[in-house]
Amino acid sequence: MQGGDGGELLVVAARGGVAHAPGYPLWTLLARGFAALPVGTVAFRVTLLSALCAAGAAALVCRWALGKGASPTAAMGGALALGLSPTFWRWGGVPEVFALGALMAALLLVARRPFVVGLVFGLGLSNHHTIVLCAPIAAAALGRAPSRWLTAAAGLAVGLLPYAALALPGGAWRWGDTTTLAGLAHHFLRSDFGTFTMGGEQGAPGYARHALGYLASWPREWLLLAPAAAIGVLRAPLSLRASLALCLLFLCAMNVPRSDLGRAVAERFFVLPQLLTAACVALGLDRALRARPRLAWMLAPALAAQALLAYPRADWRRADAVERYAEDALRVAAPGSVILGVGDLPLFSLLYAQEVRGLRRDVTYVDLHLLRSRWYHDRVRARLGELGAPFDARRTDTRALVASQIRARPVYFATPAGAAASWPGYPEGVLVRLLDGRQPAPAPAEAAERLRAFRPGGGDDAWSELARGFYARAWEAVARAREAAPLPRAPLPRKGDRQ
Repeated sequence: MQGGDGGELLVVAARGGVAHAPGYPLWTLLARGFAALPVGTVAFRVTLLSALCAAGAAALVCRWALGKGASPTAAMGGALALGLSPTFWRWGGVPEVFALGALMAALLLVARRPFVVGLVFGLGLSNHHTIVLCAPIAAAALGRAPSRWLTAAAGLAVGLLPYAALALPGGAWRWGDTTTLAGLAHHFLRSDFGTFTMGGEQGAPGYARHALGYLASWPREWLLLAPAAAIGVLRAPLSLRASLALCLLFLCAMNVPRSDLGRAVAERFFVLPQLLTAACVALGLDRALRARPRLAWMLAPALAAQALLAYPRADWRRADAVERYAEDALRVAAPGSVILGVGDLPLFSLLYAQEVRGLRRDVTYVDLHLLRSRWYHDRVRARLGELGAPFDARRTDTRALVASQIRARPVYFATPAGAAASWPGYPEGVLVRLLDGRQPAPAPAEAAERLRAFRPGGGDDAWSELARGFYARAWEAVARAREAAPLPRAPLPRKGDRQ
């Protein structure tokens, strides 16, 4: 299980419910079917969906290129280059929505009948809103005839029907309240997030850094085929170039943090332009092979080199740091305790560990930022009772929350934030146990001895690095406690002792 949205999506796939906005109902319905397969773990089953979608998208790129007159060698080369590109391969091997989004975009490339065009566009919206960046492709397929647009509108309405599933009650996890028409519209419109609000830097768009980052990745993604991509962009239909330009503009407007984690968040949105670029690669290859047929002998070595360099980035098997962190946090927590924290990693990793793997469901995790949402505040209050302060959409009174809980049950911090970071406590494994005034903190040596039993997992992605940071912060807390501990006094020498 990877970080980010993976834990939440696996919970919704395995046990039902509604994911964060816009809910991804098409992906959820398909993933629920894959989660029921009698093979492997839930994460493996749902990842099969991503793998099949990625493979299908590559096959449709080949079909589209053949329809544009490209040779079979060029069309197949473009499809294989897409499948072997590091970013596309990487995100086709995790339980995420982006491979399905690429499949919807690829279907839009080959769709010609107006009802099918509208249906695919609607299904794309039922998966991820970024399908709107392919609107020029859909418009080019429909032409100018009003009757074709009306037929497409009917298909669009049918494609949006999966959103009705979000109104059904039940499920292990429900983000927001989608059981009413107003709540469903709120969720569909991403009203809590904003169109381009992907991270914590509100009002700080990325300008050109993510778009330039995508273009700068071409040599790594396509290797020897990067020139073919550039040639193909010049030869591609206007609608394809317009959609690719919209993807770059979208990347320009994203406001994810300037960090490794922010770049990892942005990279997921490279999958769609990667698909469109692969279509250009096929056209560029066709042009090059027609001019110099002998270049066909270089295609296989180029693809082999691409596969060898991409495989390490596409291999998620060693990335167990996030799941290991969730296991260790629940292992530390006392029975019936509360863990407070901020961010997707502890929220979704603990949710996955509890709801899918069945670990320590007696422990309650509370996200301090989500408490500013009425639906989440009411849900936590129903489980924990008095939260110390009334609902406030602007801030969370964390100290009042701790004060209301700590007399009744053990309270921990996963990610101390704001004024609550000053609450007295001590490291207990990967968590910080808060003191209630009735018991002293253990000696730093005792805390260090307990912490030695926990080992972070592997993985070279940003989420794994973030998970390992929790272990590092626990050791830092032990070091601070040692520095603050009073030095033991040496006994005074007695008369007759040897000097």
